[in-house]
Amino acid sequence: MKYDRKKAATFDPDAATPKSRNYQLELLEESLRRNIIIALDTGAGKTHIAVLRIKAEVLEREPRKVLSWFVAPTVALVEQQRDVIATHIPVPVGLVSGASDPHQWKDPSLWRGIIDSHRVMVTTPQVLLDALRHGYINLGADISLLIFDEVHHSGKNHPYNAIMQEFYHILPPRGSPTVHGYHARPMVLGLTASPIFGGNPDQAFRVIEANMDSIIRSTRINREELAKHVHRPVFKRAQYQTPDYLLQPFTDECTLPSYNFMVLKEVFMGMDIENDPWIRQARARLARLPPGSSRNQLDQKLSKTLAKQDTPTHRGLRDFLAAAFAICVDIGPWAADWYVAKVIEKAKAAGGPFQHVVRRWQDTEKYYLLEALERVSVVPVSYDPADICAGCNDRLNVLIEALMNEKMDFESNGMEFSGIIFVTRRDVVIALAEVLQHHPFTKDTFHVGTLLGNSSDSRRTNFLDITRSLVPQTTAETLDDFKIGDKNLIVSTSVAEEGIDVQSCCSVIRWDPPQNMISWVQSRGRARKSKSTFVIMTEIGDNPSVLRWEELERKMVELYNEPSRDFQEEVEDPEDPDEEKMEFRVDKTGATLTLHSAIGHLNHFCAVMPSAGYGGCLPVFETDPPEFPENWHAAPYRTTGPNPVVHGPYGATVHLPRHLPPELRVFTTPRIHLSKRSAKRCVAFQAYKALYEFTDEKWLNDNLLPLSHLGEDMEALFATGIEKRKGFSAAAVQMSPWSSEGEGLRWWAYKLGIDQLQDMVLIVRRELPRLSGEELPILYIPGRGAVTVNVEPFGRVEDQSSMLEDARQFTRRLLWRVPGSRSTLKWTETDFEYLLHPLGEVQDSVWDERWRWACKNTDGPPDDSFLTLDLFGRKFDYPTDITYVQASRKRGEYRFIQWHNEPLSEKEEERIRQEYAKRKAFDVEITYPLLEVRARGRKDYTIPFPVGSNKVRSDVYHHETELLVASHTRLFLASPDRSRWASLLPSLLRQMSINYTVISFRDTLLTSIPIYNIPLESLTTALTAPAATAPTDYERMETLGDTVLKLLASIQVMADHPFWHEGYLTARKDHVVANVSLARAAMEKGLPQWIIRDRFIPTKWLPLLHQKDEEVEGEKEEKEEEKKVDLSTKTIADVVEALIGASYVHGGFAWGLECIKLFKLGMEWQPLEASVEKIFSKVEALDDGELPMDLIVSVEKMLGYKFTKKTLVVEALTHPSYNLGVRTRPYDRLEFLGDAVLDMVVSHYLYHAAGKNYNPGHMYLRKVAVVNQHFLAFICLDAYTTADAYMARTLEDESAILEPEENLVYLWQCLLQSNSHVMEDMAVTSARYRKGKDTIVKALKEGRIHPWAALTALQAPKFFSDIVESLLGAVYLDTRGDMEVIRKVLRTLGVLPVLERIVAEGVDVLHPVSRLSHWASKSKPQKMIKYHFEIAEKRITCTIGMKDKPDQAIDEKAETTSMSVDEKLETIAVAETEYRGNGSKEEVKFEAAERAVQALEIREIRSLEDAKMDIVS
Repeated sequence: MKYDRKKAATFDPDAATPKSRNYQLELLEESLRRNIIIALDTGAGKTHIAVLRIKAEVLEREPRKVLSWFVAPTVALVEQQRDVIATHIPVPVGLVSGASDPHQWKDPSLWRGIIDSHRVMVTTPQVLLDALRHGYINLGADISLLIFDEVHHSGKNHPYNAIMQEFYHILPPRGSPTVHGYHARPMVLGLTASPIFGGNPDQAFRVIEANMDSIIRSTRINREELAKHVHRPVFKRAQYQTPDYLLQPFTDECTLPSYNFMVLKEVFMGMDIENDPWIRQARARLARLPPGSSRNQLDQKLSKTLAKQDTPTHRGLRDFLAAAFAICVDIGPWAADWYVAKVIEKAKAAGGPFQHVVRRWQDTEKYYLLEALERVSVVPVSYDPADICAGCNDRLNVLIEALMNEKMDFESNGMEFSGIIFVTRRDVVIALAEVLQHHPFTKDTFHVGTLLGNSSDSRRTNFLDITRSLVPQTTAETLDDFKIGDKNLIVSTSVAEEGIDVQSCCSVIRWDPPQNMISWVQSRGRARKSKSTFVIMTEIGDNPSVLRWEELERKMVELYNEPSRDFQEEVEDPEDPDEEKMEFRVDKTGATLTLHSAIGHLNHFCAVMPSAGYGGCLPVFETDPPEFPENWHAAPYRTTGPNPVVHGPYGATVHLPRHLPPELRVFTTPRIHLSKRSAKRCVAFQAYKALYEFTDEKWLNDNLLPLSHLGEDMEALFATGIEKRKGFSAAAVQMSPWSSEGEGLRWWAYKLGIDQLQDMVLIVRRELPRLSGEELPILYIPGRGAVTVNVEPFGRVEDQSSMLEDARQFTRRLLWRVPGSRSTLKWTETDFEYLLHPLGEVQDSVWDERWRWACKNTDGPPDDSFLTLDLFGRKFDYPTDITYVQASRKRGEYRFIQWHNEPLSEKEEERIRQEYAKRKAFDVEITYPLLEVRARGRKDYTIPFPVGSNKVRSDVYHHETELLVASHTRLFLASPDRSRWASLLPSLLRQMSINYTVISFRDTLLTSIPIYNIPLESLTTALTAPAATAPTDYERMETLGDTVLKLLASIQVMADHPFWHEGYLTARKDHVVANVSLARAAMEKGLPQWIIRDRFIPTKWLPLLHQKDEEVEGEKEEKEEEKKVDLSTKTIADVVEALIGASYVHGGFAWGLECIKLFKLGMEWQPLEASVEKIFSKVEALDDGELPMDLIVSVEKMLGYKFTKKTLVVEALTHPSYNLGVRTRPYDRLEFLGDAVLDMVVSHYLYHAAGKNYNPGHMYLRKVAVVNQHFLAFICLDAYTTADAYMARTLEDESAILEPEENLVYLWQCLLQSNSHVMEDMAVTSARYRKGKDTIVKALKEGRIHPWAALTALQAPKFFSDIVESLLGAVYLDTRGDMEVIRKVLRTLGVLPVLERIVAEGVDVLHPVSRLSHWASKSKPQKMIKYHFEIAEKRITCTIGMKDKPDQAIDEKAETTSMSVDEKLETIAVAETEYRGNGSKEEVKFEAAERAVQALEIREIRSLEDAKMDIVS
């Protein structure tokens, strides 16, 4: 049962701690004085004492924030005890067990957080032991009380004892001063009902007490009270007779009255293990292997497997037969027949090998097993009561009789019956429960449940694990039903004996006698109701060890009640002389490596190595001498003679994965050990210690854990860690080049010049950089094209100058002309950040006079510089030097053309009235003259004209002319020159502001480095966020820069860490390129102030007003905080990548690296050439004799490139599973590099694609089409060369000649691997390739849609694409980073031609499933697309249905959900293929989606009236 934290118990103030009994208080007082082990019967309240002891520790004795640590041996017990403790103690109580996520508990900061935030922890012992060994917990400093539940487990190799021996006993006794940072020992409290193991109570007590540094105690002065609360059950014996035919052992000759057992046995005995696929493949591999370590390992494994007849298939069937035998002997032939039939039924119902009957078996092994089961002609069992009774033996009948009698006795006393039957074998549990549920005497009397335990390892290899599906309920569900009375009888394995909170029951029946004292005491303790019974079933004539158990228990009780034992005797547990104490401790953390933990550590280290998904990397141990003579499996006496016996002393060798440097791959210990186990432990200890001490590269952290790409390990390694990216950061506001800080009363003037307009003087409060060339602002004016605005320094202006006041007045009138300013500014506001004034003689006297007349003679306020056109025309004789007029706020501005005096027809006048009525909701009187106008077009003059636009050449807009009524039209009183300046001013100031911002960035951060010379236009693009809605933004450059950064970071990480495997490299690279890292580096450089993100809307533009610095002392910090705003962390990171992209565009990788070095990103960046050379120099050199030259030559021909360092080819083709003599490491590092190189080539091409200007989304879609795993796998499968050979041919005269014969060698065949699963995947995938090749090739060369479905149908494992990427990495290193050679190789392989066609011909690369979903959401009415899958006869069909989307809101996910068969949908596509697992489902879904896209396009075109319209789906 997985622990649910949401349902976990918490302190309940209303749930008062149960009243303590005197014997409990007696033992509590004793535990406060010294370490004791409380020995009390089950049900006596040991947990209650522990709760009181913890409460005293955390609330009274230890006010410091140290922990009380409760340890229980099982997950179920941990969860149960945590709930009890948390309910009654008002402090945080934490829980960690094996059921918790194992990765998260490898995080030192997480453990520190637990220690600091909890007072009580409840865990399994291995969790605490691992935390101590890795230095996450300091036993002396962090823990004041240790409580061990079920402490009788503290034998020599149990984690309980390891905790005490490795960490407790090395501490000074309690009360001693601190020694070397390790505090004194915590106090210890043990809990048990049976402090004994073995048959000698005295010896058991001495060992347990010595190990746990405690005295075993029970109550001495309150025994009578204890007796009142502990009800010993009445012991009974139920004896049965076993027929002679059931007394035979399980052998090849045994016969039983179970038909199904006998036919299963007949099939099994007829199987020859030499036909087993495992044996055949092992022999084939052995024949191919050259002499050496790998051959020796396989030779020994094959001999051992044959000696034990222990292939997975034969072992599974033998276990199956043994289980059926045990069931028949124990219960009877009916149960055995049922079990055999049911298991075979389950195996067949699983649907063959593709349903993963046993997940880690090969398909050939599964076929072999299922073929054998098909030959077992089972007979279904009869559920007729007479047949069931006839098929039960005496043992079952005695059990039923005992159950019925027990139930009658309890019910006669007015008690409800509940019972547990303890059974040794799990298979017998299942069969016994089945019989009891159908036997005529019990089926209506007992409600039966089963308990088998909670293990659920998905990697199981045992065939009989299929029987787990025969148990209908989980352990938790069964226990709940038992507690509430829905079940009154449980058939259980030993899982219910110890600790689990099984409700007290009336009767416990032992189907099998107890195996030891602990089992006796624990199972008997489940019968603790008053007058309960404990029944042991024994064969007639068998004298069970019951008397012995009772005698041992009596001695045990005498011992722990003996007062003389209060003075503990020190007893040393004798050490195995072959295992002298070896220990390695990291002083910094206290992490400890011991002989007992070394193999586990080494297994874990290898398990986290990259394995390409084929069984993982594990250390391989060899013992010396080997267990079997070489080739023993082939010797003739193997089948007749005894297995060989090998004697010590022993040595051992361990082989570690190829990912490690050569000096860390093999370790050996000499033949000095008395056992194989000791030899393996010692060599594992030696290897793991060497991994930590290796100086050239860091493999283990100071907690003795492998470096992990998850959690705090990498944070410690990389100084600052990979954080979860925050959405926003407090960043500086966007800089304003106009604002002044500490500039005093100085002003600077600049001349602004625009052709055809009078020059202006711009007056600002700070000195601005001189602009020249590309730095000058450009405006895009209709009819004039791109107009460069001249900006020239004009000298200083004193603050008291009369020119400033004139400029303020002029600026106010000019800005009042701008719509946004007019609607927001007050007329009295004149303190602008910038002022304007005409340069030279004022040429606006006529309009100045008109403005003064308007101010004097209109009813409006002084700031109303608008006149209606009827008033203006009458006064000034209808002048024509008018520029812009405004009809209303809703209708906007118009460009004046002329006065219209010619009367309109009544119809035309009526149309004008209706138009005004729509907008103003009142009637308008038509008076003449009218105004002929045209709607003003462009307002944002920063946007370049589209290529070929007529606006560059003409001032004629596409808008039609309109007529306006003069009395409802207003005029801004300004000359044409001033009006044009007012219309251009927002765009001009915006453009100048951007240019000055970019120049400020350049001059502040880029001085003295090459990227200072990046054109201003590109820097502007890189610094402009999409939020600014500018003509260009950083998105395209960011996409390119991201790829450049990925490649350069990958190369630098590889150079810095020449021995790291791909997992570590990826983690380090991801840390460097993570948005949070980029944003942090950018913030340190102050980059956010230069990011252009404010949106420019000309109609809402406002001039900047001067912010006076009037803060008083103490308010400055608040003002500074107010100047910060929340800015998206991703935006900041994107700008960094865009700057890298801009640098790369203009200066290649050299400039890109210079930009990266500017931000550092936590690395010491070296020149690209130096890093590549360093990586190249670290590639292992092989002698010519070690090089497989035929393979290398073939690969070179396929790539069209000849390597200078041939070892690179070998490394690029070495799979992690390869275990032969070649010394190269696996291809994972080269694949890591090749992935980045391929991304770079493709992104570069798409960024520079002529005439495309792809946005990031389109770049991504096209890139993914040629870098995805399926496409690269096809490239690998399709690459081949020819190898010349000669074959003899017989002529007519019977003479023979040699003729050339062409042999094809495919790239994938060159992979060096030693894994049978890889070989099988190669064969299957190549068969799919041959079947689908023509379809894929045609689609790639001619198709309009990218063949996603056909590529997916290959279902190629990842190693196919890895081959391509690793070879690209090899070529990159061999050419020292020559990207042109990479492009040639990609062209030879066929990648670039596909990409070029995608771009040139506009191939549809959107995935068909996405395409279909997008089409459905955009259709009118919207559509619902649903997928229906059906599997039958090893075929899978996908049907896509469609219907109109209902009016009510529907979750978007429903558009592509599964559909039921009975839904009324229009079928639009169907696809079918052979069923080969989940990959087949994906394949058939993609194919159906492709067909649906094609069908819908045809249908959509046919529905259009104009069939010639171009439909873009």
